[in-house]
Amino acid sequence: MLQTRSLIQLRRVPKVTPTLYKISRIHRSFSSQSTDIKPHDHVVSEEEVAKVNEQYRGTIKIKDTQYGRGLFTLRDFERGNFIMTGKAMSTQSEPNSHTIQTGWNLHALMDLPASMINHSCAANVRLKLNSHGAYDFFAAKDIPEGKQIFFDYETTEYEIQNFNCSCGTAECRGELGGFCKNGDVVMKQYGPDMISDYLKTEKP
Repeated sequence: MLQTRSLIQLRRVPKVTPTLYKISRIHRSFSSQSTDIKPHDHVVSEEEVAKVNEQYRGTIKIKDTQYGRGLFTLRDFERGNFIMTGKAMSTQSEPNSHTIQTGWNLHALMDLPASMINHSCAANVRLKLNSHGAYDFFAAKDIPEGKQIFFDYETTEYEIQNFNCSCGTAECRGELGGFCKNGDVVMKQYGPDMISDYLKTEKP
C-alpha cells in the first residue's frame, strides 16, 4: 500500500498474519506471500480512520477487506476525475515497507487516506506528482460507486523485491519486480500518463 498499509520494497521475511501485512502501504497489496514488512512505526488507529472517513464523507471511505484495509468509492467517478491529494508526512532516501517512490532517491510516507490504496495489476487510478511531496490521484477509467480504488505499484516503484501478486486480474504479472523489470509491459498497458514522472527520466 497499509490496518495497523501497506506499499512495497519487499524483501522476504518470516510469514506474517494478513492483519500485520496490512501495515501502511503494504496493506495495499493482494500478495499471498510474506514480504519486507517491518512491524514498526506507521500504525493507523481506528480513530484516525474514522476521522478521515468523516472528512471524505460521500466521496471515498476506508473499509476493511479480507486482506486488511482498502479505499473505496462512495460515488461514481468518471475517467479523468480528481479523487484526492496525498501528502508526504515524511521523506527519505531509502524505501521501506510503507513508502511510495517519488524520485530516483526519494521515498515518501503518505498520509491517510492515500496510504490505504492497494495494488492491482489492472489499476483504476493514475498518480501525478504534486507540490506536497507525494501524489494526486485521478480516475484512470470510470469507477462506479462502491468499488475499491487500486493503483499499480510498478508505475511508481523502480525496484520491488520478492513480491508475488495475486490480484486475480487478467493482467496479473505474478511476481512484481518494479519498473526496472516490467517497465515495458507497464508502459504498453497504461501509456506514459500512468507512469511516475521520475521514471520517464534517465536514471542517475
